[in-house]
Order: sequence, then C-alpha cells, then structure tokens
Amino acid sequence: METAIYFLHNLTAMFEQRTEPFGPLEQVTFFNDDSGDMISFLPSYGACINRLVFRENDILDGLRDFEMLQHQHGFRSSWLFPWANRVRDGKYTFQGKTHQLPVNESRRNNALHGFAFEQKFMLEDVGLSERIATAHLSWHYDGRFPGYPYPFGLSLFYEFSADKGLRVSYSVKNMGQFDMPFVAGWHPYFRFAEGMANDWHLQLPRMNHRHQVDEQMIPTGQTEDFDQFENLRQIGETTLDHCFEVAAREGRVEAIVANRAQDKKLHLWQETGPHKYNFLQVYIPPHRKTLALEPMSSNVNAFNNGDELIVLSPGESNEAAFGLWLEG
Repeated sequence: METAIYFLHNLTAMFEQRTEPFGPLEQVTFFNDDSGDMISFLPSYGACINRLVFRENDILDGLRDFEMLQHQHGFRSSWLFPWANRVRDGKYTFQGKTHQLPVNESRRNNALHGFAFEQKFMLEDVGLSERIATAHLSWHYDGRFPGYPYPFGLSLFYEFSADKGLRVSYSVKNMGQFDMPFVAGWHPYFRFAEGMANDWHLQLPRMNHRHQVDEQMIPTGQTEDFDQFENLRQIGETTLDHCFEVAAREGRVEAIVANRAQDKKLHLWQETGPHKYNFLQVYIPPHRKTLALEPMSSNVNAFNNGDELIVLSPGESNEAAFGLWLEG
C-alpha cells in the first residue's frame, strides 16, 4: 500500500484533544489543525465514531446533533454488539434455553443491532503524538438486558495514524459462568463531498455468495453467486441491502468505494478467519447519498441459524479488527 499513503504533510504538528458538549453527552475529538485530520467519538453513546476526516475530507455521515441521535440515528457508525443485524422476532434458543430480546424493529418484528450502541463506555486511555492518536474505551456488562443474560467485558481500541489511516479493534471477554454467544459488527455510512452513490464506483471482496432474505430481511438459507462488483465498476441504479459471505478465511479483505470526479478512493479492510469479520453487509439507503459497508463476524440471524456464531466459554476472550484509509 506504499503508493496509497495519503498523509504526505508536515508531521511535526501534534494531535490534540478537544471535548465538547453533544446535548447532555460529550464528544471527544482528536485533531491536527495543520493536516486537517480529525476523528470524533461519543463515549457515552456506544463509543460511536461520529466524524472522520482524512486530510480535510469528511467521509462519515454521522449525527449532526443530539436531536438526530434521539429520533433519526439510523445506527450511524454504531457498534453492533452482542449481535449485529437481525434476530428473527427477537427470539432465539441457545443451549436448550429460549430467550426473548426486545423487538426494536417493529415493522419487521426483529431485534436489531444489539444494545451496545446506546451504552456508556469509559474512556480508559488516550495517546497523542505527532503521528498517531489512540483511544481505549471499555464497557462492563452485568447480564441485565432482557433476553441476554451473559456478562462480558468489551474493550474498543481506536488508532488514528498519520501513516496508516484508522484501525479499529475490539476485545471481548466472557465474564459469566456459562457459554456466551455473540456477533460483532460496525455500521458506518460513507460519503464523498460530491456526487451520489449512483456516480461512485464499488469493488467488493471476492465472495462465496450473497444470502437471499425473506420479508423480515432474514436469510432463507438460499444463496446466489454474486460477482457484479468483483472489479471496480459504477454502482449506477443497483439496489443493495444484502449480506455477503467473504471467500477468504485468513488474512484480510478489502472493499473500495471510488469517487472518480474527485479522484479519491476509500478503502475498508477487515480481518478474516476463525472468529473474525467473515461477512460484509452492503446497504445503499433510498436517498442514495451514502453507502454503508458493515463488517460483521457472523451472518444475519446467527443466534438462530448458527452461521459462524461466535461462542465464548467462561473466561475466554476474542478479538478482531478492521480499518479504513483514503487514497487521493
């Protein structure tokens, strides 16, 4: 990737930290005024990465204000944990016991995107230097959420580097006395300063297949080959709201969104392999001004279909990472 490093600027400037009100919450920002690089996140709202600026290019469609968070949040850049995407009817059976999660997608009667996205994380540590800004956030869950009686500790690590872009990793540990099922994911909406999704070009990792879904957006068990975006090509009128299983089972894979009018390419990579990010949800909202590329560790409705569902024994941990960077 040496030819695609985008931070070719004065590296003597120091990253700085700013903390500002976001309604009743606080937004933490690491910024470098000389380079125009910035990352903002909301520790008390699921550690959500709310703004990401690469060399003055603002590439996340985040929450503009607290009112949007309350009424139109759309899970923008939310951490999806302890499940990502949907659980049919909010109901699942794990090791002989049936659980009922709250249904928060009433139109389709599903439990959607877990509950970490609205929890208060603690900002444990910050590191700022000329070339890098880092943050460690944590949340300890005691098992009280309806339908999910599995205590755990979750740590998030953000590394915003002048050389390598953004790297995001999690580490989760089962703190309970029983096995713990989970799915991890992230829900960003990407944008460019110019154009709409129809104008952009997309390249997806090589896929095993695309999962067909029913009226609840739950996989039917049927799959289809999909190679439309195996090479970089214009999105055009293509409609996408699908979960893809990536072919690679070691190393990492990459998706690319390109805006040729601006001569820019956004690269999103994700680790693959056992208990890593082996799925990618791709979604273009109806307004077609943004594009969601969502790395996920398991398939939709994995609590029921078991498709690469991660299960941790008491005391066992798991970690995985993804990242992104801008070319041009």
